[in-house]
Amino acid sequence: MKKPRNDEDSHITVEHLFDTLADGTSTKKVILQGVAGIGKTSTVCKIMYDWACGKLYQEKFDYIFHWSCRELNQRTETLSLAELILQNWKSPKPEIKEILSCPDKVLFIIDGFDELRSPKDNENKSLSCDLDTPQSTAAAVVESLLSWRSLSEVCVLVTTRPSALEMLETHLKADLWAEIMGFLEEDREEYFKKFFRDEEKAALAYSYIQDNDVVFTMCFVPLICWIVCTSLCLRLSSVEDLVQKASTTTQIFTHFLTVLLQSHGRPQTNTQHLFHNLGLLAYNGMKDQEVLFEESTLKKYNLEVSKGTSTFLTQLLKGDIIVEAVYSFVHLTIQELFAALFTFSNKEAAFKLLKEAFIEKKSHLSLTIRFLFGLNNGSSLKPLKKYYTVTGTGIPMGELLKWTKKSFLFCQRQDGQSHFLLELLHCLFEIQDEEFVRNALEDVKEMVFLENNLGQDDQQVILYSLQHAKEFHRLTLVQCGLKEKYVIKLLPLLGKFRLDVNGIQGRQAFLTALKYSLLQSDCKLESLA
Repeated sequence: MKKPRNDEDSHITVEHLFDTLADGTSTKKVILQGVAGIGKTSTVCKIMYDWACGKLYQEKFDYIFHWSCRELNQRTETLSLAELILQNWKSPKPEIKEILSCPDKVLFIIDGFDELRSPKDNENKSLSCDLDTPQSTAAAVVESLLSWRSLSEVCVLVTTRPSALEMLETHLKADLWAEIMGFLEEDREEYFKKFFRDEEKAALAYSYIQDNDVVFTMCFVPLICWIVCTSLCLRLSSVEDLVQKASTTTQIFTHFLTVLLQSHGRPQTNTQHLFHNLGLLAYNGMKDQEVLFEESTLKKYNLEVSKGTSTFLTQLLKGDIIVEAVYSFVHLTIQELFAALFTFSNKEAAFKLLKEAFIEKKSHLSLTIRFLFGLNNGSSLKPLKKYYTVTGTGIPMGELLKWTKKSFLFCQRQDGQSHFLLELLHCLFEIQDEEFVRNALEDVKEMVFLENNLGQDDQQVILYSLQHAKEFHRLTLVQCGLKEKYVIKLLPLLGKFRLDVNGIQGRQAFLTALKYSLLQSDCKLESLA
């Protein structure tokens, strides 16, 4: 786990998230960010478990409350912060004043801010500071808490994807930002050993994925690592295609859908309607930020729980006295992929999604958009050809290119749009079409990333884009948490454009590689500090 905002080369463990800072101030508000599948929810569940077992934060917190934003979105009734705090407390319930008598001993964990559906009726309305005043929704109560309008002395830990970080910072002034970094190279090897439980098989599987640099890099995300291991473990005939040919997240996930279907013994017939109905459910869910579905909702989409849907949906139980079953996709990323599959064959839905994601800045749609671009690469759909045939008409490549070029121009004209720029580069990486990438970037002469804390996947897509850009002039990277290994990969491109970089972690290998590149290339060194 890394602290991206305070010290570029500083790492921190969960145990020390709420330690006193170097300047003597207390850490009360913490943002924990991480890409999809990196383990944010698992981390907060582990915090809750360890605290309940007496292993963590025993001297620090008397009370810890955990709220899942996807579950809060299901709450439609009006309720107050006090009611939300006491909702799952068994009788007799304590007085809320007793719980909050020492607010610095109370921790609220809010998991998945990027999934929180903001209440429309509160957009132009000041939220109440009163604990007992009902709000329009549970989400409104959380927004009130995050904005310090309810309680300023309590401790708060919020998890989010990077795409929603800008929005979160409008609600919460954090004392500490931390990022879950995922698996280092040695962690990936250890994961393979534990997954296969056989050193020989683990070593063979690990050497297999090392042959594909893209897949190997993507395995820094635990979810991706699990998908790859699961596929290898099942020894399906298409596993070789995954490891040797996959080059994008979209391709890994479309392959995984095939793995799920084959491992559940699904026949290759009657899946066309299943994919369409799941896609429509996923699409409407992503638009409305719905990830939990009641059985009655599934029936509206002609989905029966007892049949093929169980391959992609999982059942959850909610309620205390009256227990009800709700359903979700096995992972949010799978819902995002199904939403993209639906929009890929529906031009109107696709353009609507693009508009909402980038014009209306609905960051929760970012990964769905990446998948939409990725599906425009024919290789992405090949694993599904036995189960699903695209029908209808999606966005023609010419129109998608036109939209992409306009979006890049918007980034060039607007300050503070580096996140938007980065999302577009991720889309270009997913499409893996060299001509498309060159044409999309032909008017982009400069890219600037300031304090963006670029992850391994971000660095990968920037490098890919610059390798195919034709008339690019300058790349500026300032305090982006770059490892020297990544910057070294940029050096062969120095003859094509100017590189301004500051804040590299590690320098000796970089300087050696720089010297070699200067001798081998036609670039002119202007300054080196």
